[in-house]
Amino acid sequence: MKNKILLVFLLFLAFACLHCSPSFASVYVLNSQKNIDSRYGKIFIIIAEDYALHGYYTKAKSLILKVTEFDPENIVAYNNLGLICEGLHDYKCAESSYRKALKINPNNMVINYYLGLILDKSGKNAESLKYLAKAAELMPYDFIIYYDIAIIFARNNKHEQSIYYNQKSVELKPDFAEAYNNLCYSMASINKYNEALPMCQKAFELKPQSASILDSLGYVYFGLNDVGKSVDYYKKAISIDPNISEVYLHLAQAYQKLGENQKAAEFYKKYIQLEPDAKNIKEIKLILKNW
Repeated sequence: MKNKILLVFLLFLAFACLHCSPSFASVYVLNSQKNIDSRYGKIFIIIAEDYALHGYYTKAKSLILKVTEFDPENIVAYNNLGLICEGLHDYKCAESSYRKALKINPNNMVINYYLGLILDKSGKNAESLKYLAKAAELMPYDFIIYYDIAIIFARNNKHEQSIYYNQKSVELKPDFAEAYNNLCYSMASINKYNEALPMCQKAFELKPQSASILDSLGYVYFGLNDVGKSVDYYKKAISIDPNISEVYLHLAQAYQKLGENQKAAEFYKKYIQLEPDAKNIKEIKLILKNW
């Protein structure tokens, strides 16, 4: 009875301290219970979440690890550990935590999604798509999952697949500007410029101050041989966000097509400055050398 009263009190204390200093609650609980068992898992998870909320990821991780020691079937603990490891940029730890959680419940919607995202960050694209597809199957009305899948396909130059998943995303969320923009760019990447243009225009209508959307519009008009209009959109994109390297590359290519090599060289150099390790650097330097 005494232990039960203590447990209830500690739970109350943990909840009460969610908006105060995390150190007070955790120190009290740790000092109050030397022999930790599964009954105290909820308290440790609450305190760990509070630590993470305040940016104390290492302390949060330490508490969650204690929970997994005495309660190895606690799926909430593994999920939280994965999120904490992501906060620490330890993607290997995050991946391991999510995998352990899915061993307990393979059909957990959110953890399938989290594991898919972390695998993508780790460069494991094929396996990432497997878990994201599973998450989409479990959450068929979540437009963000389809969008994330589309981005991975586009990044790997699989534009037909990217178009398919972006279309599913905008079907679920008709005002999703970023998905329309990705539709536009993927269509343009396979030379479907006439189909791409209305997608870009829809994205622009929804977010007229988006540099990436303005860049996509410029890219489409370049493909449609309206190079002057493409330059206008590229310049607008740079005026909004001067740090998107790809816009400088596109602007350089547009000026080169217009025969204005001096201006093209200026923007090629700016692109090289922002992307010194880009795959096309040798090609660009050769162009500059021949001018």
